Amino acid sequence: MAYLPSYHAEIWDYFEVHTEQAVCANAQTIDEIIDRVRVRHSDVELSNANITTSTPQINIEPNYSGIHLPTIITPQDCANLIEFYKAAGILHPCYVNQIIQQANQIFNRESNIVYIELQPHEQHIVIVGDIHGQLNDLLFIIQNLNIPADLPTIKIVFNGDLVDRGSKSLEVLLILYCLKIVYPNNIFINRGNHEHPRLNKTYNFEQQVVSLYNKQIFDIIADSYLVLPLGTIVNKTIIVIHGGLFSFPDVTLQELQTINRRQRLLKASKNTARDQKILEQIVWSDPSNIFGVGTNEKRGAGICFGPDITASFLEKNQLSLLIRSHQVIETGIALMHNNKLVTLFSASNYCGTHRNKGAIMIYSHPFVATKPSLIHYIENPTLSREVLEFETNMLVSDILADNLNQIRDTLNSSEIDFEVTDGYITVEKFINLLNYSFNTKLPWEKIVDSIIDIESNSINLKQFFREHKRKPDAIFKENLAKSIVNSIAKKALIN
Repeated sequence: MAYLPSYHAEIWDYFEVHTEQAVCANAQTIDEIIDRVRVRHSDVELSNANITTSTPQINIEPNYSGIHLPTIITPQDCANLIEFYKAAGILHPCYVNQIIQQANQIFNRESNIVYIELQPHEQHIVIVGDIHGQLNDLLFIIQNLNIPADLPTIKIVFNGDLVDRGSKSLEVLLILYCLKIVYPNNIFINRGNHEHPRLNKTYNFEQQVVSLYNKQIFDIIADSYLVLPLGTIVNKTIIVIHGGLFSFPDVTLQELQTINRRQRLLKASKNTARDQKILEQIVWSDPSNIFGVGTNEKRGAGICFGPDITASFLEKNQLSLLIRSHQVIETGIALMHNNKLVTLFSASNYCGTHRNKGAIMIYSHPFVATKPSLIHYIENPTLSREVLEFETNMLVSDILADNLNQIRDTLNSSEIDFEVTDGYITVEKFINLLNYSFNTKLPWEKIVDSIIDIESNSINLKQFFREHKRKPDAIFKENLAKSIVNSIAKKALIN
């Protein structure tokens, strides 16, 4: 299928980035407040807490009809779980908790950067990019690699972003965690930027877990992110990390091994320690064709780094290739920075809208860092036109509601005359208003009639602002949350 994104994908791309920026900005504000609390109450180290979440004894009801897992999970249990999820089964929360806790024990023993090598008796080392809860893509990879039967002779690195966006995030995560339990020396999972509860709340994973189980199960999963390794070194020549490189020119693999990864950090504030900035940048940064280091304005977190930064990091650490993920790629894989950097994305037809291919990289004997085999595929189904339009309209409606003040300020700006007459504005001028408000050009003309009623090529602005105003209960909850946060901050400063 040709790569031909619909206007839905274009809108989704922009507003996904817009939402990421907002989440990161809010996270920085909250983290700065927590920092103040931590300074006043240094005996309570919130971000560096050990993984202590536990659950009470969960009894299995007599009418539970799903699969059962023994205390010691076997390869056959992994195969059973895969088939169970193919049939849309719902695993008992007792077993969800068991898988997470047992996987945590293994992740906790691994270093920040895990070193793996293709041994003589092994067939392949496979690198997989973002999956984003798209079970069909994971099932394709599993079938193609004959998992779990061939796992003893294969090593697989999953490079973060297992969850969010796709509707089967929990199934993807539990299958991979279960495989990790049984094959700890063959399955490796790096942390991505979406392995974070704040993004899970925004991009539907928390809702999925809570709707099936409860908030406590989600919290157990969120705690497991803290022990996921940050990267993998393959055959001493390739580094695999989710996002990218750093604003510091002297970062070494030895330093990466020493930082405290057990921190629930989304965006480092200006005054945070170096290791926290590294922790942010390793999962958020993006490559650029511009030399040097720049602000990652698109995401609101991480940096943009040029080919000189990649070359310097690789040379300093005696590596030859950087494999990262974190971005949708038309063919699933893209080379940059004089072929020293690869972006690998494995979620095909991302969100059911993008029509991109997914890809995985396979290294075999003889091992050559720059000569992997590639498998491309499209397994994720395209959403129906009706669902696409509904989901897009819901997304746009939420974004408009959140940014009404910004739109109103743009409208009242003296710099631009949008030619409002008796409270009405032409469709063309209304589209210009939205483009100026969001500082981008989007295909608003495709969806403007779903945003507001059009009368003789004109739009009633009063009606627009009224219809997209946030509901009172949502505003009340938001203001209440701000009030609580401000109270905590003031109390922390007083004490």
